[in-house]
Parts: sequence; C-alpha cells; structure tokens
Amino acid sequence: MKGMSETALKVLVAEDQEINRFIIGKIFSKIGLIPEFAINGGEAYSAICTKTYDLVFMDIQMPIMTGIEVVEKLQKLQITLPKIVALTSNSSPSMHDAALRAGMDNVFLKPLDSHALQSILNTYAPQPQ
Repeated sequence: MKGMSETALKVLVAEDQEINRFIIGKIFSKIGLIPEFAINGGEAYSAICTKTYDLVFMDIQMPIMTGIEVVEKLQKLQITLPKIVALTSNSSPSMHDAALRAGMDNVFLKPLDSHALQSILNTYAPQPQ
C-alpha cells in the first residue's frame, strides 16, 4: 500500500467497539494515516458539525444515535458533508439500502481489512491537485 501523509487526508472513524477502533487504527497506521475517533453517534455528529473531514467511516449501530440517525440529522443542516462510508456487520440488503437512503456514499462490511480500506481511499479520497 502506498504511504500517505497524515495531513493529506482528514478522516473520522465513528465506532463504538474498542476492538474495532484498535483494528481500524492499526490498518490506518500501516499506510501513514491517523484518523480521529468518535465512540458514539453523538460524538460523531458533533465532530462532523465542528471540524472538516475528507472522509468519515460511520458504524451503523452505535449508542446515543445510530449512524443512520447521524447522517439523517446532518442532511437536515444543509451543509457540505464529507464522503461517508457506512461500516456494518449486518450484510442484509435492507441495511445496505437504509444506509444509502440516509445519505451515506457506500457500505462496507466489518471487519474492515487493508484491501477494503485501500479501495475506499482510492474511491473517495480527494485527489491531489
């Protein structure tokens, strides 16, 4: 994988499970990125409202607000949103459809691996000018 500067891409990972945050953090560190983390939907909502991110990885099932509720609430603000990729362990088509209807850009199954992460970054990361 190509290394990236941590300043090249601003990433938020909204994930309530500590083990998943650890794994995702390790995968990111291997390519030179250090994401910010939110541990519930409330923190994710606040972070997206107050900071600028290029990409958000949003767990669907979180305390305070689900990932879908966060995105629906953000959509009502009529602000420019980063690309938001849903992360879920639920492979049902209805969950995938619900995430896309809410306004997420794509859905990936957990556990996220380095190949899936690279695919997401290649698709959604801003390209250098």
